Amino acid sequence: MPLSKRMEKNLSLMLPCACAADIGCDHGFVSIELIRRGICEHVIAADVRSGPLGRAREHIRKAGLEDRIEARISDGFEAFAEGEIRSALIAGMGGALMQRILTKGRNIVSGLDYLVLQPQSELEEFRVFLRENHLAEDRSETAFEDGKEYLAIRVLPAEDVENAVLTDGSTRRNRIERLEKLLGEEAGAAGLLADRYGADLLLEDRGLSVFLQREEIRLENVISQLRSQRSVREDRVEEFMERCRMNRLAQHVLEVTNGV
Repeated sequence: MPLSKRMEKNLSLMLPCACAADIGCDHGFVSIELIRRGICEHVIAADVRSGPLGRAREHIRKAGLEDRIEARISDGFEAFAEGEIRSALIAGMGGALMQRILTKGRNIVSGLDYLVLQPQSELEEFRVFLRENHLAEDRSETAFEDGKEYLAIRVLPAEDVENAVLTDGSTRRNRIERLEKLLGEEAGAAGLLADRYGADLLLEDRGLSVFLQREEIRLENVISQLRSQRSVREDRVEEFMERCRMNRLAQHVLEVTNGV
């Protein structure tokens, strides 16, 4: 079965490993593709719900991969032992729920080589959470599907998030410094922009510019609606105007980066 665009983005961020966990595996199609494409040698497909997991088992059986994919009931990493897996993919849920899973499973998470995460909400708060919980944002990808923008992030467990060496040889500190140079007089906004949009995406577009253009239209519509109300809340208008300003700063960075 062909995977959705957002699931393809998740797979594009997965690195070769001996054993990966597919947390919230649903029907098991991503787990199957991880094996078929030679990304992982073994996969543990985990879901908290018995219904989807039963369907995943059937799909795994039909694919002839029962010896390489284990289907397991688990609430996040609850049913996993330390050292059992080398990587994990978590997708299809909101940022707050994903934070809960990562927090409860911190003993497992801290020992992994990397994780690929696709939070569907609270993205800015989620990036702050990652940084505060020793997870360094390595590479991000965006996908536009069914009228919504999806973000996939590969993160690396690291004691020192600012100086951890990422897969492209840079560090978060390096990326922030590059953003500060591009922003000039607005250099102080570099950290906030990185949390809101992702430092690597700002420095190497990969679809972010399209999202920013859509977001600017949405923000301007919200401001217009707020101003049309009988009782105008100026604090809310100012909040969204500031978001518009940050959006335009991000677009400026991309324009400079791309030589526009």
